[in-house]
Amino acid sequence: MSKDTSKLINNALNVLSKLVETDTNISTIDLNLLENLNTNQSLNYIKLENDLNNLESNSKQLENFKTEIDNHTKVLGEIEEKVQKLENIINELDAWSIELEAASKK
Repeated sequence: MSKDTSKLINNALNVLSKLVETDTNISTIDLNLLENLNTNQSLNYIKLENDLNNLESNSKQLENFKTEIDNHTKVLGEIEEKVQKLENIINELDAWSIELEAASKK
């Protein structure tokens, strides 16, 4: 073997070593980027989960408000019926009063 062959082999090994080192560095960078992406996505999922929980809570509150409004509407309907009955009684009393007044004038 000649001196050149040894230098060529040494050069080839050095280039291969640098290539492996560069490839390892790039792979490490890629892994770090993937880790950052995963972390960001995890944070996004946590935020979305919190938003979903808030929506569910708000939905339950709205359902409770609807039930409460329905109950108030029912009570209001009952009050309106009673007011109508009172108006009918008042009208009947007015009619009787008019009859009594007319009878007393005769």
